[in-house]
Amino acid sequence: MYDYISLETPYNTTGIADVNNSTILGISSSPSGDSFTIDCSGKVNYEIVSLSGAVMERGIADGKSTIGENLPSGMFLIKASQGGENKCFKILKNKTR
Repeated sequence: MYDYISLETPYNTTGIADVNNSTILGISSSPSGDSFTIDCSGKVNYEIVSLSGAVMERGIADGKSTIGENLPSGMFLIKASQGGENKCFKILKNKTR
């Protein structure tokens, strides 16, 4: 059973993100599934949003940063932006405790 799903898609509608030159590299789950790590080059603004549109967490990640530790179980979107680059990741948090 998987603790998360990560599907990477740009959320800007005016162009196509160049994945090869990306500074927002990805999102991964912690081994326990209770948090996520955003891996980026430099400082990245992020928001974790519920599917109903509520902002659950907002902050600035720098390098490898742990995020989403206090989220309840459920599906969320992580919107990350740096300069002109915008990405959106879908995650599924499944607390086992």
